[in-house]
Amino acid sequence: MEAKMEIPVIKEVTIPKISADDKTLSQIFSISVGHAGTVRREMDWFPKFKNGLQDNGRIVRIDAFDAYLTYRGTREWKKEKAEIDKMKGTRK
Repeated sequence: MEAKMEIPVIKEVTIPKISADDKTLSQIFSISVGHAGTVRREMDWFPKFKNGLQDNGRIVRIDAFDAYLTYRGTREWKKEKAEIDKMKGTRK
């Protein structure tokens, strides 16, 4: 008796994006390209989110962008942003 071996054929491989530019981020998160750029630049001010930036801040890891969007606007974020603005000498 012969054993039959089935060999699966892979027709397509989908590789999820890990990093994205402003245009791609705007499509993923349903925000404008300008807003994605603003959020990306803000991430550079926060040490815990700065590591999510790549290529001198031009692209962002999608998971880090999502985490920052969740953090943005919270009490902790407002407090940290006020401290950053104070250190930079900006008013807002």
